[in-house]
Amino acid sequence: MIRDSVLLTRAGGNNTKFATALDEISLKLLHRPVLQIEPVEIGARCLENIENLDLYDHIIFISTNSVIYGLGPLMDRWSQWPVKLKWFAVGDSTANQLRDTGIAPIVPQKYSSEGLLELPGLKSIQQQRVLIVRGLGGRETLKQALIKRGAVVDYLEVYKRSENHWSGEIVTPFEVDKLLATIVYSAESLTIFDRQISDAVRHLPLLVPSSRVAGIARERGFTRVFAVQPKDEALIGQLVDLKD
Repeated sequence: MIRDSVLLTRAGGNNTKFATALDEISLKLLHRPVLQIEPVEIGARCLENIENLDLYDHIIFISTNSVIYGLGPLMDRWSQWPVKLKWFAVGDSTANQLRDTGIAPIVPQKYSSEGLLELPGLKSIQQQRVLIVRGLGGRETLKQALIKRGAVVDYLEVYKRSENHWSGEIVTPFEVDKLLATIVYSAESLTIFDRQISDAVRHLPLLVPSSRVAGIARERGFTRVFAVQPKDEALIGQLVDLKD
């Protein structure tokens, strides 16, 4: 049987561009999100952080969803952005969401918290204030590292993630036989995905966004793991190599 499908597990979003790119290399998109993303009511502390945006030196958007659900509340309060505020995005997709509104964020070469921490603009930040826009929960790596560098760090938490439950396995045995590879975008998604699949899927190529997530995947029994930048061009390039 020809392996002509790619399983994409990221939640929501517009996958038309990626599906078109797959079609150009004769692959089909099988979209099965493992997480549901929902907005949350913004709490009093976070509303205060929005009100005091002009007191911050840096604002960091940690995902595309942080822009989708966070920029609106910020724009509702601020018709013009504070002049001194420096904008950061964790990756190119997140940056593009901001660019669509006229904001030109700084983006790290490595699309991760670790990549953000390597940026010159976030190294010497003693007594500077940083606002991180994100979902409820998640890793504390970025905040803790910035605090160690002397920054004051607050969160603006604007959405929540929950497991997307499927009846049975996330992919059927027939679909597994046609899969060329699977793409998982975070350690949290990987943990859920691991509960939803058969052993056969663990032996198929798995594309993950970083060496950290790749290590977790190998610990969980995935045997063919590739750390690839979570941008369409890089993912397509890796899939072409696997297809050949």
